[in-house]
Amino acid sequence: MEPIAQLPEVFDSSRDLVERSKDHISFLQGLHRRGITLQRPSLKSLERYTDFWLPFLHKYQSEELVPPADIAWLWHCHRLAPHRYLACIRAKFGPNTPTLEANPPFAFQLDATTGCIPSSPSSAGKQELLNKTMNLWKQEYPNESFFLNLEEDIEDEEKEEKKETLVNDFDLLGSTDRQATFLWQVSGPCFSDDSFLQEGLANYYKFLKLRNHTTKQITIVPTYQIDLFWHTHILSNIAGYYTDCKILMGATLNHDDSLNDRTEDGPLDTAFKATKAAWKEAYGEDYNVEGGMYRGEPPRHYYSPSWEASASQNKACGFETPIGPFLHAIGNHGSSSTNPGKLSSRSPYGTAWTPLDGVAPDGKPGFVAADTSQGLKAHPFKSSYVFGRKDRDGNLGYYHVTTKEAYDILAMRVSDKIWGARCKIDCATCCSLGLCAMGTWMKQMKKDLEDLQDLEAILKARAAEDVPTGNLHLPSHVASNPTLRSKHITSDGMWLFPTFYYASAGGCGAATWPSSESGGGFGFGGGGCGGGGCGGG
Repeated sequence: MEPIAQLPEVFDSSRDLVERSKDHISFLQGLHRRGITLQRPSLKSLERYTDFWLPFLHKYQSEELVPPADIAWLWHCHRLAPHRYLACIRAKFGPNTPTLEANPPFAFQLDATTGCIPSSPSSAGKQELLNKTMNLWKQEYPNESFFLNLEEDIEDEEKEEKKETLVNDFDLLGSTDRQATFLWQVSGPCFSDDSFLQEGLANYYKFLKLRNHTTKQITIVPTYQIDLFWHTHILSNIAGYYTDCKILMGATLNHDDSLNDRTEDGPLDTAFKATKAAWKEAYGEDYNVEGGMYRGEPPRHYYSPSWEASASQNKACGFETPIGPFLHAIGNHGSSSTNPGKLSSRSPYGTAWTPLDGVAPDGKPGFVAADTSQGLKAHPFKSSYVFGRKDRDGNLGYYHVTTKEAYDILAMRVSDKIWGARCKIDCATCCSLGLCAMGTWMKQMKKDLEDLQDLEAILKARAAEDVPTGNLHLPSHVASNPTLRSKHITSDGMWLFPTFYYASAGGCGAATWPSSESGGGFGFGGGGCGGGGCGGG
């Protein structure tokens, strides 16, 4: 492949990713100095983000809005999983919802007069923008403080454990844990050098093009020099990022940060070695850049708000010495960001079913065998997995949701629950004087049965497909109802896997009961045994 003489217009000065990469680092530094990124966000902050900020953003999407710091950090991490973010907002607001962008990007506010707004025209304009966001919030939520109330944030631990922490089946809080050390990795002296950043932009373009020049289904891993631009590109404008990717590659490039184990010959190490080989083959050069590789895990002082990357006394005191179990990887490994699996223009699940002995697009194994020594009821919930066996002779364990077997198991479990629901209706109809068949109770049982039948049809339709993406033959009333349809599939054919899929397949003889979790449609109770369809027997 010929060396790249110049960058295409997609990276022209109007987008100026170099300057935005500086804004990005300043944003992370500002949150770090306030301690926002140094501890996992509270469930109160998560609630503020999902239940208040996203609806607020949806209503005022044409406005320039600057979120409070705790929300800004969660929003930042959510958008770094763009497929997951889009699936969430479309499940929440409808399949035709436009991308809810950060405008301006890399901005947050700490109080009524202090905030981080890159390229603000003037202090007066900055204050006007801060005031506008706060005033609209107060108008929309008169009883909810715009800034996190620390007294309300102190919640009973037992109470917190019972709250839902997944956001449309995405572990957003886990993502904040992983992203908390990204600032350390992009704080080496080279990241303040303009020529190094210009080189990083050129290498990022080559990284995007590399996906089209490797015929193998490999997970590609960036250097941290490249990863800064990958993050910046996504966070600046997701819709723009997708458009640019389609211009350059004909499809989008998903971003995932869930691989962080750098054990030799582990999944991340193997993926990085494959990326190095593909880069060498495509560009005839080594995939290594001085100052832009893995720096080791952050030193202890990094976890103090007083840490500054440029503070010379840090090195003098030995504070900049990295720690951790992967010191051998310093200067030799890339980032923990990946593009999992095969390139896909539609689905974050990839374009092929995952074989049981293979690796899913999110880097997880297709099948994890059960440890039966502890009994069936001892198996916990595993996100992105369905627990069970396909048939009497099949292997018992966790089947990834990108395997055909997962949908076969779910469909069988839902079929069992349909039988149970019919028995309940028959018993209620035959009970003394027929009183049980009267009123809203019978109506609800019949509605639950109909929902189960619809879900069974959807699961069987998925299991019958050749690939885990694309439009399905949905029950007519689901296909014609945008709200119901958007719970299962996006307008462009990307399959969703909402949490009620797990609950609806509860095993172990669990009962079915009404639930408001899914907004009136497909509301099912799960079962015992640690979650039935996902971790129980």
